[in-house]
Amino acid sequence: MDACIFIDDDEIAHEHWLVTLVDYYIQHWPEVQVITGSVESIFTASYPTYLPEDAHNKRRLKRQTGEVVSEAYTNNVIFDLAICKESGLRFDETMPLCGSTDSLFFRQVVNHGYKIVWNKQAFLYEQIDADRLSLIWLVRRHARHGVTFVHITKKLSKNKIQRISSCIGEFFHVFRGVFKKILTRHPRYMITNISIGMARCVGIIMAMIGMRVNEYKSRHQ
Repeated sequence: MDACIFIDDDEIAHEHWLVTLVDYYIQHWPEVQVITGSVESIFTASYPTYLPEDAHNKRRLKRQTGEVVSEAYTNNVIFDLAICKESGLRFDETMPLCGSTDSLFFRQVVNHGYKIVWNKQAFLYEQIDADRLSLIWLVRRHARHGVTFVHITKKLSKNKIQRISSCIGEFFHVFRGVFKKILTRHPRYMITNISIGMARCVGIIMAMIGMRVNEYKSRHQ
């Protein structure tokens, strides 16, 4: 039973995290090959009033233990190394500084028939510093998300038509989400929500013409 466990370098594990994650994995292996959990944000600076409260929080926090999910990330996960041996799957190295290679990997894991299950009790804390509590940082992050969305879509799509359809669908999804937030949230969030949505769309366009955003380049110089 060889397994690999990932945690991000800017995260803090509570004292029972590792035991909780490993115990749950042992109990459900081999029926379940991947176990993942939530990451809760800890803010080291005052939260700006113009940012929506969930700008740094993950919707997946609402998931329940035992729920089968379609995604996982290397910020909190344990997975069976047999997956790599049996399927030949590897982390994509063609865009190492752009991010989301973990998202692509685990989506491919699901496509190969392996199961990812949520464990609510195996949670971590992520430290959010002042430099990430700004609209500029969020715009850059969502532009990068747009770029990586296209990259992942290229890897997972069966043909060009499917890839283009996915990108068009994402445009409509983003605009619908922005419009909904404008109608249902406080007016002071309007500029932020529009900026984030437009940034993601710009990222998609950038990727479709061959551009990329190396968000993690400064961390590896």
